[in-house]
Amino acid sequence: MEWTNQHDTLFLREVRGSGLFETRKGSPERGKLWDEIATRLNSLTQCKFNVNKRSLRDRLNLLMSKFKAKNREEERASGISPEIQEIGTLLEELCEKEEESKNKPSTGNKKESLQKEKATAEEMRLKAMETMGQTQKRVEKTNGVVPAKKSRKSTGDAIGYLEKKAEEELALKREEIEIRK
Repeated sequence: MEWTNQHDTLFLREVRGSGLFETRKGSPERGKLWDEIATRLNSLTQCKFNVNKRSLRDRLNLLMSKFKAKNREEERASGISPEIQEIGTLLEELCEKEEESKNKPSTGNKKESLQKEKATAEEMRLKAMETMGQTQKRVEKTNGVVPAKKSRKSTGDAIGYLEKKAEEELALKREEIEIRK
């Protein structure tokens, strides 16, 4: 699609009216606004558009960067009075809105949530890097239950068991003999 001044003017009016810079950059809300702008522009009959949100974002970035560069040049040059057109005023408004959205003071809630996220991320990293023994110790501390220490079975335990069993059998046989007498 070939962009003309009429296309740019209609496009910038839509962007100004959409409240695009009130949403966070890269957020789903901003993506929805770009989609809405694209559908409105594509539905216009007075000026034919065939755009999507990606092409609109690129066009806006291009127009704004050209406008900012032109303003810098005009400020450096002395004695030049710039011609003010509707596109220029629209771009100036949009640049101001963008700067305001970038310079918005962040609230305390955002800072607190960022700190909490950093703390949980650090905790997760430490948990992932600890050894099995460290994990067991940490779990024991949090649960308060200390599991019984496992010990290896030796042959002495088996012999002790057999001795007890033999003594019990011997005691039973003696009782049977006494009963028969």
